[in-house]
Amino acid sequence: MATNRQIALAKIRSLQHSLFTAITELEVLAAEAAKRGDDAFSSQLSLQSVALAKESVRLRDAADDIRATMPLTPVVDRLNTIAADARSTVEDMDKIAEAIGKATTLLGIIRRIVTPFV
Repeated sequence: MATNRQIALAKIRSLQHSLFTAITELEVLAAEAAKRGDDAFSSQLSLQSVALAKESVRLRDAADDIRATMPLTPVVDRLNTIAADARSTVEDMDKIAEAIGKATTLLGIIRRIVTPFV
């Protein structure tokens, strides 16, 4: 049977993988925004990527604390806070992706309206 420390470390690893995936997705979206010439949005996505990277550092520190056998309750509390922050950031990313989709649709509509007059 797994100990509380092992469970906490497994949760941290899972969160780290999720963060790395989210960071990668943000970098791809930022590159696409930069290609479209939307530098402000690209910068915003890059800042979100940096924020997630900072969360990753916090997760690593939490894992180090667990391995150092400090009392588990404060570490779990930190882990829960980090997880909540990560979930919030992922929700923000989903909203950003939805906005990009709507903007792309709008641009397509505008392009179809303007094309006959050009």
